[in-house]
Amino acid sequence: MDSPPEAMWRIYRFPLNKIHPSVKSLQLHLENMQYITFKDRNKLTNVINDETTSNTTLTEYFKMNEIDPNEKNYLSKTSLKNMSGPNK
Repeated sequence: MDSPPEAMWRIYRFPLNKIHPSVKSLQLHLENMQYITFKDRNKLTNVINDETTSNTTLTEYFKMNEIDPNEKNYLSKTSLKNMSGPNK
């Protein structure tokens, strides 16, 4: 079963593979409002105090852009806000 975004890409016949540069889906969320998953056996205090539980593809992407010397080659926060989707 396709995800809703993938289904839209198929409907509009956008290429789904052989895309250069590679495309990675980012988990979108408001600042400090990301989903956190944990197992029932984990103590909630340990989950809350673990800094890695708040890492998402989106937060790591922004961290990478801050420290990577080639950051100009990647999308920025501004360009993400201005994205309207792929052009056909």
